[in-house]
Amino acid sequence: MRVCLEGLQPHPNLKKLEISGFKGKRFSTWSEKMAVPQGSWVPLDNLIEIKLFGCSEIEEFPKLEHLSNLKSLSLKGLKKSIGNPSGGGRQSQAILRQLIIKECGELMELPCEMLESWAPTIEELELANWKD
Repeated sequence: MRVCLEGLQPHPNLKKLEISGFKGKRFSTWSEKMAVPQGSWVPLDNLIEIKLFGCSEIEEFPKLEHLSNLKSLSLKGLKKSIGNPSGGGRQSQAILRQLIIKECGELMELPCEMLESWAPTIEELELANWKD
């Protein structure tokens, strides 16, 4: 599955990305880095919307901190506890306007780094069907 996704590298000017029903434990290299190889890794700087639906086995979340134009992030049906959606230690540069998290069974809290950088700019927040 990962090999198939690896071969579907997007154009560097991609604005919207939706990955649905992926059943691997890790995304492809380009989707983990949110960058495409063109001699060196070129970030997908034009991404404004990311949707990850039904990727139930994913254990590591893509790195998003360098996506300064990201406005909308939707997560649905991620069943396992995932790493930091902001990509780790660095704060996100994104001015996120919409955050939707639905049916993410093991996700019990949002990482502090993500909240600190995104909370002031979020205009729409939807949280639904979390575990008790």
